[in-house]
Order: sequence, then C-alpha cells, then structure tokens
Amino acid sequence: MILIVDDKPENLFALKKLLEVHSFNVDTASSGEEALKRVLKNSYALIILDVQMPGMDGFEVAEAISGFSKGKDIPIIFLSAVNTDKKFIVKGYSSGGIDYVTKPFDPDILLLKVKTFYRLYEQSRELSEMQVALRQEIEMRKRTQVEQYLKAKELKSILETIPQITFTTDAVGNIEYVNEQWYVYSDLKSIFPVAYENEEPVSSFWQTTFLAQPQLPVELCIRKQYNNEFRYHLLSLIPVKEDETILKWVGTITDIHEQKLSKDLLEKRVEERTSELIIANKELAFRNAEKRKRAAELLVANEELAFQNREKENRAAELQVANEELAFQNRQREKHEVELTKANRLYTFLSQINQSIVYSENEETVLKDACRIAIEFGKFETASITFIDKVTNKIRLVESQNIPDDDIPLFNDVIFDETGPRAHVVNTGRSFICNDIQNEFVLPGWQPYATKRKLQSCMMLPIAHSGEIIGTFNLFAAEKHFFDQQETILLEEAARDISFALGIFEKEKARKLSEYKVIHSELRLKQAQAIAHIGSWEEDISTGVESWSEEVCRIFGIPESENKQSYRSWRSFIHPEDLDFVTEKVAESKEKMCDAAFFHRIKRRNGEVRYIYSQSHFEFDETGKPTGKYGVVHDVTETNVAEVALAQSEANLRLIMDSIPQFIATRNIDGKFLFVNKSFADLMGKPAEELLAQSLYETLPVREQAAYYLKQDREVILSGKMKINPEHSFTDYKGDTRIFHTLKIPFLVTGTHERAILGITSDITEQKLAEKERTKMIADIVQRNKDLEQFSYIISHNLRAPVANIMGFSEVMQFTNISEEDRQLFISDLSVSVKKLDGVIKDINKVLQLKNEVSGKMEIVKFPELVADIRLNVSELLKNEEIQIESDFLAIDEMLTVKGYLYSIFYNLISNSIKYRNPDVRSFISIRSFKSGDKFQITFKDNGLGIDLTKRGGEVFGLYKRFHSHTEGKGMGLFMVKTQVETLGGTITVKSQVNEGTEFKVEFKS
Repeated sequence: MILIVDDKPENLFALKKLLEVHSFNVDTASSGEEALKRVLKNSYALIILDVQMPGMDGFEVAEAISGFSKGKDIPIIFLSAVNTDKKFIVKGYSSGGIDYVTKPFDPDILLLKVKTFYRLYEQSRELSEMQVALRQEIEMRKRTQVEQYLKAKELKSILETIPQITFTTDAVGNIEYVNEQWYVYSDLKSIFPVAYENEEPVSSFWQTTFLAQPQLPVELCIRKQYNNEFRYHLLSLIPVKEDETILKWVGTITDIHEQKLSKDLLEKRVEERTSELIIANKELAFRNAEKRKRAAELLVANEELAFQNREKENRAAELQVANEELAFQNRQREKHEVELTKANRLYTFLSQINQSIVYSENEETVLKDACRIAIEFGKFETASITFIDKVTNKIRLVESQNIPDDDIPLFNDVIFDETGPRAHVVNTGRSFICNDIQNEFVLPGWQPYATKRKLQSCMMLPIAHSGEIIGTFNLFAAEKHFFDQQETILLEEAARDISFALGIFEKEKARKLSEYKVIHSELRLKQAQAIAHIGSWEEDISTGVESWSEEVCRIFGIPESENKQSYRSWRSFIHPEDLDFVTEKVAESKEKMCDAAFFHRIKRRNGEVRYIYSQSHFEFDETGKPTGKYGVVHDVTETNVAEVALAQSEANLRLIMDSIPQFIATRNIDGKFLFVNKSFADLMGKPAEELLAQSLYETLPVREQAAYYLKQDREVILSGKMKINPEHSFTDYKGDTRIFHTLKIPFLVTGTHERAILGITSDITEQKLAEKERTKMIADIVQRNKDLEQFSYIISHNLRAPVANIMGFSEVMQFTNISEEDRQLFISDLSVSVKKLDGVIKDINKVLQLKNEVSGKMEIVKFPELVADIRLNVSELLKNEEIQIESDFLAIDEMLTVKGYLYSIFYNLISNSIKYRNPDVRSFISIRSFKSGDKFQITFKDNGLGIDLTKRGGEVFGLYKRFHSHTEGKGMGLFMVKTQVETLGGTITVKSQVNEGTEFKVEFKS
C-alpha cells in the first residue's frame, strides 16, 4: 500500500486517482501528524510526501518516520512546488528520502519511479522475510535434534535406573526388551524368572492368563540369581493395541515382598485375635449357662427354705447367714458378667478394626470405618480422627461420628495448642486419658462442651506415619472412669494397627505411582523414539547377537519379530556404495575400542533407500575389558530431504536473484563482495565466483568511482540508515558511461555480527535518454503549436483580403448597368487579387513542404564553396554597395546535409544583411564556425540596421513579419530559415540592437 501525504485535498485526490488507475492500493493523510499515526498503524511500501505543509513539514515527517523501527525502511518520495533549490533537495535526501520530484511533474515519469521503488521495496522485503524464515527453520531443526537426542538419552537412563523389572513382548509373548533389573532374576533376556516350586511357571501362567484375557496385576514369587532368595512380586501387563488388535505387551514386575510379609503378619494377628475372641465368647456362654443353672437351683433352695422356715423357725439365723452369702456371690457374678461384656466389646471393636484394615483399599476408608466401629461396636459417644497441619499449625478434622454439625468447627481448623493434651500425645507418642472431665483440670476448655453433651471420659490415641505422630484418634464416653487398663491396652493396639495400615497404604500408593511412572516413561521413550526416528540396539559381545528396538526395526523396514540380528545381517542392509566406508569405520572402532559415529545409507528389502546416522559405544569392566556394546540409529531421511529442499530453495532463490534485471550485490565495510547476482557479474564483465574474491578497488575500472562508492557504503553501514542515489554515472568495463539509480540498505550478515550493505542498482540510462527525448519532443510540440497558431492566423489574415476582393468584384460585375470601362477596370483588379491569392497558396505549399519532409540527397557540403557561390550570385550588389564579406571556417568547414537547404539558409541570412544594411556606415558581414563538444555553430554577424528585440523579439522568425519598410519583401525569409534549420536537426538564435547590427547563430550536431 502507498501513503500520500499532502495538505491540499485536490492534490491528494488527483494523485490518488492516478495511482489507483494503475492498480495501486492507496492511503492518504492530510498532515504530518496524521501520517505518523498511519505509519504506526499500517504497513506501507512507499510514501509520497509533500514538503510544504502546515505544522510538521515533509522533512520533519521523514526524519520521524526513519526513527520508527517499523518505518525506517519505507522509501519516501518528496514532492515540492516551492522548495526546488539544491539545498532543499539535499535536505530531502538527508532526511531519508529516496527521490525529490518538483511540481509540476510528468505523471508518466512519476509512475515509473513509483513502480520502481515499490518493486524494489517488495523485493527487499521478500528477501528479508525469506532470510528470516530460513534462519528460523535451521535453528528450529538444530534445537529439535538436540532436544530429541537429550530426551531419548534421558528416557533410556530413567528406564535403566528404576527399581522395577520392565520388559516388552510381542503379541504372542516373545520377549523383545528388558531393563537391567531383569538380570537380577534371570540369566537370559529370553527366559522368564524362576517361580517358586509350588507355583505355576511365570511363562506358562502368562500364556494361560493374560493371553486369554487381560487381568488385574497378579502376585507371584520369583527367585533372585545371586542368592537364590525367593521374593514376592506383582506382575502387571498392559496391552498395546491398534484397531483393537494387540501388537505387543508392556510388562512390569514390582517387588512387594515386604508388603506381602506385613500383610501376612497382619492377617495372622487377626486370626489369632479372632480365635481368642471365640474362646472368650465360649467361656462367657458357659458362665451364662452356669448362672442360669445356679439361679434355678437357688429358686428350688428358696422354696425349700420357705418350707423349712415354716417348719423350722429355729433355723432362721442360720438361713439369714446363708442368704447374705448368696447375695455376695450374686454381686460377684454380675461384676464378672460386666467385665466379660466389656472384654467382648473391646475384642469385637479390635476385630472390626483389623477386618476394615484388611479389606479396605485406601486410608480414607480405614479412618472412616475406625470412627464408625468406635460408635457401633466400641459403644463410645463420639469418635473423631484429627491430623495436624504443621505448615499452618492447625488441626484438621479428617473423620468423625456422632459429632453434630454445629460442633464441627470446634474440632476443625483450630489452632494447635502446644501445651494441651493433644500436644502431650504428639510430643510423647503416648495416649492421654481423662476419666472425669468435670473434676479434672487437664481439660478446662472442654468442660462446658462435655457438660452440654453429657460426656464424662475421653481418650486421645496417637496416629503415626513413618515413625512420626501426625494426628490423634479421639474417643469420648458418657461414663466416668470408662477407660481402665485393659481398655487402654486394646485401644492403643487398635491405634497402632491403624497407623500400620496408613504406612501400608502409603507404600502401596508409592508403588502404584512408581509403576505408573515406569509405564509412562517406557511409553514416552517409545513415543520419543518414534517421533525422533531414533532407535536403540544392544549387542551381546559374547554371542555377537544384536537386539534391535522397535524403532530400529521400523527404520530398517523389518517386522519386530526379527529384532535379533547379527553384524553380518546388519551389513546386508548397507547401501552398496557406502559399504566400504561403513566397514572401515566399524573396523577402526573395533580395533581402537572407541565410539563410532557416521552417516550412511541403507537399502530396505523393498528397495527403498534411507539416510541413517549411526552411533555405537563400548562398555568396559573395572579391568578395561569390554562387557557390552550399544548404540542408536537415527533416520535422518526427512532431515536430508529438508536439506535437499533447503538447497533447492537456495538454488531457486539464487535463480530468482539471477533473473532480476537489477544489479544486486552485498559488500562489507572494506568493500569486499559477499554476494553478486548474474546481472551484476555481467555488468562487471567477470564471473560471480571471481568477483567474490575481490573488492571494489579491484573491480571498478575508474578508481575515483570506487572510492566514492566505498565512502557511501561505509556511511550506510555505520549509520544503519538506508541511502538512495537517485541518479549517478557509472563507467562499465567496456568504458561506456551509463546512468544508474542505486538503493543501499544496511544489514547483518547471516550467522555473524558482521555489518554490510545490500546494493540494488537499476540502469536508467535509456529512461533518462527517453526523458530527455520526451522533453525535447514536448518542447518541439509546444513550439510547433505556437508556430501553427501563428501560421493559421497569418494565413487566414492574408487569405481574407484577396478572397474578400474577389467576392466583391464578383458581386459588382453581376450588375448590368455598369460601363464597359468600369467592367474592364474591375476585371483588372480581380486579376490582381487572384494573383495575390495564388501567391499566398504557393507560400503555404512551400512552408508545408519544408515542415513535412527533408527532400534532396544527403552530401558533404563545403562551407567555403557555399559562400563562394553566394558571393558570385550577389557580386554586382556587393560591388555597387561596397559590402565586405569575411569568412573563417578553420574550426569546421563541412557537414553532411541537404545542399539545397543549407544553401537557402546561407543565402537568406546573407541577403537579409545586405537588404537591411546601414547606409551611414560601411557594411561588413562576418561568417565563422566554432566547435563545442559534439556540436558546432555557424555565426552570421553584420553591422546593419538591427532589430528592436525588446518590442519585437517574439516575431523575428514569424511568417510575413517585416521590420523595415524601405525595401520590398514578403517577410518569409527568416521564417523559412528557421524552418529549414530545424528540419535539418539544428537550432537558430538571434542577437541584435538597433543601428548596431545583428548576429544569427546556427547550431548543428557534429
């Protein structure tokens, strides 16, 4: 888009319409301030800027625009109708303009400049964008390759360092990959670890279970290699599917031996506790049966006693004693029953806690069940579990039972009291018991709440995790002295079981997280290998067998089932043209036991060629003996294709640059060429390669021009501002002088911090010649129009008089009453008018003939001979009037022309000097020739009457113009001279003063 800036709406409208007609997108601004706002908002390829504006003038606007990063490269053309002096033009260029056009301007010339600058700007912008895009793409590819390599290395390292056994198999169970942990339990990669003798073999179990249908993780017991210890593990297999078809399996074997033993111990303790509880229940049932039996016996005894009392009153004292003893025994029995009921309650509570721990899947369930069981089986009034947030030093309520919603804030999100009972539990790890809340002062803050809720006793039990107290199990009862020694022992055991379960769940969570990370890491490794086209391989040095990863198989175009390869089979894939090179590299690495890395090609079985980058690395033991070899294979075909495409793009860019008719070159601050296109090389007459090793001084034939250009280059590089030479001369290697327009742009050489300039030069020689010719043609047309107007006026004037006379005589002669004498007189006058009309018409034909074509043969005409012929024709007149003619043709004495025309020019100018001589002085006529560059002049000077040029200077060469009346003549001589001179391609000028003489100067090209 082009921006036009002018404060006059009519100028904006006219120039905008001119550009829009030629398909340019145009924007306008009516002031410098508005132009700056538009430049900040929009992007422009060219700015046409008026110089004279109110507020900010054009120079200030240009300087401001050049200070914008967005606008510093926009070319600016100044327009001015007032400031046309050289100093203003220089100021325009120094302000950032690339051209300075004065008004009125030629629309065609302005359009040529606009198109040229617009095209140059677009080409420069496109080249810059292409350079930026290419740099970004190259940097991105480099970063991507480095990141891919580092990521693959990181993933492999992670996979080898995790504690779990990881492996992959194909769809039918053949092992493809194992990590280092595998060899702790198996000698070979292809053999599953040995299972416990009573268990089904791992491979058989895997075949019958997982291949039939994927299951949940399965527990198994396998043997370590180095100490034959059997340890419990958890086998997990995840199928890798594509369109519901299993392609392979990803397996992990996680050591759960400690968790298994802990779980077995816990189950054993639960079984023991359950057995003890069953025995206690049986004993309680037996005692209840005995109690009922004794009650029946007592009833019989009472009946017998009553009967005996009636019969034996004398035995009353003895019976009273017996009754007291029986009452004591009953009280003892009831007390024993209460103790047995309490024991039954506690054992049931502990049993339920243990069952919850065994069957729960997470710690939330265990904590929730603990509170529920405390209420349901422990017969407590309220139960809660609170954790301590050591960051905020607040208590968090985790689970609770029988605590009203209104009371929850009393237990949750409250400040931890570092001196209270809870602090005692946390700091010592021992339980806190209060069997009389109302009368003991250890819980003064809870007494009002306990009274409100009718609570008499409480106990706080420690909840631990990883050996650290993290919270308390809080139990409240409605009875005083509820917590005795037996109750305390069992409740503390329950708290320890809960703490133990939390540890188990935490370990299980960590195990699952670790298992997930292993699976995720393995998946990420495969994905990374697939994305980066990098595969890995390992070689068993003892057998020479190589194990290829899935990606390596894909790169070589073979199925994963063929992942076992040898060096020989690997060589079969090497491209025949690269085989010797690859063999030499491998042999050198094997001989020196060193790493190897090289590029080569492979040929797949289907004939497809791929580009590969191979790397290998030896592993050594402490004695320096090689124990293994591994490496990676990187498929760089796409990168190679991209590089080929990049090279092709560069070639295309070079082709475009070489196809541009402008002369394009880049040079550093010392003038050394960094880049030239074909047009520039042709201009210099040397191949482009030769130019790139030279500088301006070594290339340009004119040393002064080289110094001038180098000075400009350094100004542009040091200032960082674009510079335009709108018009300058240049001498090419042939010695021809040409006119150039040059745009110089500063830039940084790609990949370095070296500053240089980009020069874009256009040959405007023909354009300038065309402009000059056009200016000449326009001037000629203007003069011809003036001559035509004058000619038309004169002809119409000279024709009107004889035609009017003829018409008048014709009318009169039609009368019948005129005399014969008058008729003859009219006929005589009519004849005179006709002759005058004929003379005018002949003059017209003569003039038209002169203007339309040059008639006659071209020949060499000698000036001295021409003057001699004219002397001879006017010799009598010269003799009678004593007129002297002098001639000097030493500078040039001949020309190739039409002799008749040149003779007429000489004759008319000499005869005019004779006709209009001054009778008071002796007359002389001087004819001389002069040489000036590619032109020559002939002057005709006399000392005659002269012409008043102040009054009649514009009529000198007019048709029928006479300046002296004492001699006869038509006034056509000088008109004919000028016409003939111009017809021959020359010009004529006159200098004259009255009574001092006249000088005519005729100029022709050599």
